[in-house]
Amino acid sequence: MKKVTARGGFCVFTDGSGFEGGVGAAAIASRGGALGEKRQMHLGHQSEHTVFESEVCGAILALDIIASTPRLTSADIFMDCQPAMAALAAPKSQPGQYLLATFHATLSRLLRSRRTLKLRIHWVPAHVGIAENEAVDAHAKEAAQGATSPLTTRIPTFERPLPISKATVIAAGISDFAEQWRKEWSESPRYARVSAFDNVIPSKAVERMYAGISRPQCSILTQLRTGHIGLNAYLHRFKLAPSPLCQTCAVPESVPHFLLTCPAYRPARLRLMLRVKSARLSLRTLISTKAEPAPVLAFVRETGHFANYDL
Repeated sequence: MKKVTARGGFCVFTDGSGFEGGVGAAAIASRGGALGEKRQMHLGHQSEHTVFESEVCGAILALDIIASTPRLTSADIFMDCQPAMAALAAPKSQPGQYLLATFHATLSRLLRSRRTLKLRIHWVPAHVGIAENEAVDAHAKEAAQGATSPLTTRIPTFERPLPISKATVIAAGISDFAEQWRKEWSESPRYARVSAFDNVIPSKAVERMYAGISRPQCSILTQLRTGHIGLNAYLHRFKLAPSPLCQTCAVPESVPHFLLTCPAYRPARLRLMLRVKSARLSLRTLISTKAEPAPVLAFVRETGHFANYDL
């Protein structure tokens, strides 16, 4: 494994981890390649705390190790989380702000008591075979499962359970809402119809599909996707057509029949195949959210079937 040597010889590696439902932080000292003191802290469950918080806590634990080591004039802290490093270097209003304030308050107390101490924070790449970094990663995973060690210095923020992260509450709410929406959608009678050609639940993907096309084009595309369209199979249900059958084929005039098989539109369908670059047409290749709407709209326009639409 690679060795990392810092100026002054004394360095502390830190890490935060979300592991098997828990969140934990750790720090471990190293001098001349030999591992020394370690600190671990269990923050709580992943539904209550973020890995970002644990990375900042790891940096605070590093300060505790440095404070407990006598006669230090130089120390280097190594972290593998660039967002946490950036937040420590330039604190601003953000989730976990109180932990950033705790780090700087702890750092100020340490530097007041050790006026000759020089501290530096470095980034170190994760999981590249650096022995100290691999060791602190293992300790952080242990902390995520509940391991906690005592501190040398008094850090009031750590003397009580950390407040639940607003970011995790919002993320959990979004996740729960999305899961409930997926469940309700899968139980909807519309799901069976739409899932025949599209496995995407109503979402931003559908909105993107309609971007850049006109209102009449949006209307006809929606009607093709829902089956609520001026074809005999649908119109006959409301007594708006004498028969549900196609006048050419004597089979139900449905959306699949209109788009894929009706011989009355064979010339337009051949051009459609060229546009989609496929000889095997399907509803999924024509009207799913992943399909480009222009080819099927051109096909509808060329058939002249819906003359009242300005396509």
